[in-house]
Amino acid sequence: MQELRLLFFLKAKPYESRGLFEAECNVSYLYRFLLWSIIDKKRKKDPKENEINDEEVLYLQKTEANYSEVDFLDEFLATYNQLQEKDQKKVLALLENVDLSRQNRHRYRMRLRELFKKNR
Repeated sequence: MQELRLLFFLKAKPYESRGLFEAECNVSYLYRFLLWSIIDKKRKKDPKENEINDEEVLYLQKTEANYSEVDFLDEFLATYNQLQEKDQKKVLALLENVDLSRQNRHRYRMRLRELFKKNR
């Protein structure tokens, strides 16, 4: 609507009086003029509208990474809650980096891989 008002104002500005404007520009002419001006405006794409800054891309990538991390954590929590208590303790031991022997660490990982694959 603002575009239309501005176009109408600019069209009427050169005329000295309202009477002269109405005499030269009838309603159907004005309607077609305004309609086609808006259609032309829509056809022309502003290259600045489609231009993407590197900062915007980096921000979007960071935001997307956060969403994927949240999804992963949600999946992890859902699977973790389905585990038995002893398996939950194994997960915590691995996450908290508790002093485990190399052999136990390997066993815990192998057991948890099986469980997580089943729950996927």
